[in-house]
Amino acid sequence: MSEELKPCPFCGLAEWLSVVQAGSVLSSMPDVPMKVICKNRLDCEDVSGPVRYGRYDAIAAWNRRPEVTP
Repeated sequence: MSEELKPCPFCGLAEWLSVVQAGSVLSSMPDVPMKVICKNRLDCEDVSGPVRYGRYDAIAAWNRRPEVTP
């Protein structure tokens, strides 16, 4: 599975994207809930993708989002 993130559908930039932990997590959990966020505060105000368990699933969920065309 690819770790490459598609650009943000709102601002069109990929350099502001980050995969982050979602919420508090117990250290004994096998998979950590994660989500992709866009930190472009001028256009996106912390847009985030759906929460998924594990980095690869969070990236896949972000990449399945519909694209917005201006």
